[in-house]
Amino acid sequence: MPCDCEFISEGLRHGVGVNKPQDALAWIAPAETLALRLRDTLRYAEVLGWKGAYHVRRRTYAEAVLQQAIRLVETVGAQPSLLYAVLWRRWGAVAQEQDRYEEAVERYRRGARVLEGLGLTEHPDYARTLNNLAIVYSAQGRYVEAEALYLEVKAIQEKGLGTQHPDYARTLGNLAIVYSAQGRYAEAEALYLEVKAIREKVQGTDHPDYAHTLNNLAIVYYEQGRYAEAEAL
Repeated sequence: MPCDCEFISEGLRHGVGVNKPQDALAWIAPAETLALRLRDTLRYAEVLGWKGAYHVRRRTYAEAVLQQAIRLVETVGAQPSLLYAVLWRRWGAVAQEQDRYEEAVERYRRGARVLEGLGLTEHPDYARTLNNLAIVYSAQGRYVEAEALYLEVKAIQEKGLGTQHPDYARTLGNLAIVYSAQGRYAEAEALYLEVKAIREKVQGTDHPDYAHTLNNLAIVYYEQGRYAEAEAL
């Protein structure tokens, strides 16, 4: 039977991980109280990490909370850990949310280096970190670097998730955006058609992600002067 702190951590992962704010809020406070009562520094840092993730748009607050969490991990000498890497990724997301791209890049790279040092280059969190870094590169117009990272994420997800998973479809869509931004419309179209097929099968045609894919595909058609096909979508 798991101890209370493990039970609470699972609740946090469920609440925040599946984007259920009510679940996250219900778990964060007791988790924080328990970690403090047990004087469990790493557990407390983990809770702070979830708080920062949940409140990422409360920029100043999230910045301070995640910085505190990172310092706590460093205090106990647990830098070479999955938790430490995840905290750097979440801290990077705070900078990205504010368009502070250079800071975001450095934080994402730091998290990636930790995971590489741990030999976790096929771990889902490594893929998430590379994906976030690729998004920043794309926003900066650094398309060659973004493409390389998305291809790496794609390979990790193919092996770990398979090719019929929403996250895999999202990566293909992100890669298509990079191709489209460079005028590589044929490659973008092929990817969007693959994403469309995955989303139709896995999520259904009523899902917002399916509609978003159709919209992006229509933009690719429009940019090529294929107006009838764009209008049909």
